[in-house]
Formats: sequence, structure tokens, C-alpha cells
Amino acid sequence: MPKKFFLVFIFCFCFFGCDDIRKENYPSGKIRLQAQYVNDQKNGPQIEFYESGAKKSEKNFVNGKEEGEAKEFYESGSVKAEISYEHGAIQGKMTQFYESGKIKSIAVYERGTIADFPQTFDPSGDPEIQGVYNDPRDGQRYEWVRIGDAVWLAENGKYAPVNGSLCVQCNVWGRLYNLESAKIACPTGFRLPKISDWKNLASAVGKEPAKKLKATFGWNDNGDGADEFSFAVRAGGANFARVGSANKKFKDAGEKAFFWTEEGSVAVFKKNSSDIHFEKFNSEFGASIRCIQK
Repeated sequence: MPKKFFLVFIFCFCFFGCDDIRKENYPSGKIRLQAQYVNDQKNGPQIEFYESGAKKSEKNFVNGKEEGEAKEFYESGSVKAEISYEHGAIQGKMTQFYESGKIKSIAVYERGTIADFPQTFDPSGDPEIQGVYNDPRDGQRYEWVRIGDAVWLAENGKYAPVNGSLCVQCNVWGRLYNLESAKIACPTGFRLPKISDWKNLASAVGKEPAKKLKATFGWNDNGDGADEFSFAVRAGGANFARVGSANKKFKDAGEKAFFWTEEGSVAVFKKNSSDIHFEKFNSEFGASIRCIQK
């Protein structure tokens, strides 16, 4: 065999045939993880197993980072999730499944951060009517509810922009915003509602909308709320002075709730009133926000 050919043969055999497959085991000795390494970095497929031996996940690595399509599995063998990776971060669509095979959720990611409000479904395949969403900007947790054709956050906004908001018992009432800050405070996938959105909400819940949407607590003398749709409006009041000034005029907590609309007026819920009122409001004063899905 010519020397040159022999060297090429040896190189090819070692490069392609001498795989560095590393394994991790459960205490029982059964394989938990199996991955391919090149130059001491994960390069190639990685497979994770349940202790029963069933496949738990499979993904691919390039230079130590996840790359391409990955899958997670239930121990029964059905697909649990399909995930796209790019340079080690989730990129694009991630789909989760119930063990039955029906879709549980669909979310879109941008460089590892959720880029929009996910679609979620119940085990029968219908859109879920309520759930929890974490704001990717600051990790704030919000309950949400679907009423009619719209998805609303069921809590007051808490995001703290650089300027234009203030906090008076934020854990109870959320933050109060001037209009400029209110327009940028909603989480990813949500926006400030228009007057028409509030009117559509009122139509969706039927007669006495404010009473049905108000919480059963957070009002003086327990108020008159029935909270039939888990919207939980509480009387956070408002700041009737320029947000950011030393002079604060916080009023109406326990009696009224004020929510900014995109047009610059406020939707007002009042104690012992069954209707939602719309009033003019100084754009520099502080009111609460509720956000609606875009």
C-alpha cells in the first residue's frame, strides 16, 4: 500500500471512526446520558434516558452548544416537546404536547427569550381560558383570563420603566403610570386597551359588567364585586398629581379603580356601581393599567 494512501486511511479512520462517546449512569448502573464529544466538547448527538431505558430527550450539539431540532419524550414514548435551538439558545417555535399527543402549547422564542404570548390548550384541544404568564423583561408573574374573544391580564401592571411610574403598595395595587409610561408598560405580546376593548369586554360579560368584573375583596366594606370571570378588579385609586413630582395626591383607594386607555381617558370602576365609566384624566397623573393581548 502506498505510504500516502496509508496515512490518509489512518487519518480518516481516526477522524470518523474513533468516536468519543461519553456516558453518565444512574446509581443503578443504567445509562442516564450518552453524548458524543470532539476535542473535549459536545459535538454531535446527545441522548438522555429514563431509568427504565426509555428515551427522555434527544438533541444535537455543535462546539458545546445545542443546535437544530430537539425532542423530549414521555416515558411512554410519546413526544413531550419539540424545540429549535440556535447557538445554544431556543430560537423559533417550541411546541409542547400532552401525553395523548394533543398540543399543549406553542411558543415563539428569540435568542432564548419568549417573543410573544404563547398559545395554550387544554387536554381536549380547546384554547385555555386562564393561566399564568411571566413577563420576560423582569420575570413578573401575571394571571391571565380569556373573556369572549380576548385575552386580558387579570392583574394590574407592575413593570417599572425608567420614568413615569410610582409604587403605592405595588404587591396589592400594582404600579401607577402616567399615560406615556402606560403605553410601554404592558408585557411582551400585550398592549394598552382601547375604549372599544373595554366596551367589548363589558358586552362579553353581559349585564352589570363592573359588578361581574370587580374582585370580592380590595374594596371598602368588601364592595359589591362578584368576580364571575376571575378579572379581579380592585380599588387601587389613583395619583392626582404629576408622576415624578414630590407632591403626591393618592386618593380613592378602596373606592375606585382607574385604568388607562390608549386614547388617554380612563376606564373607571366605582364601588356600588355596576357600570364601567369613561372619564378624562390628566396624562401626567398616575393610573393603573390592565393589558390585552395584541
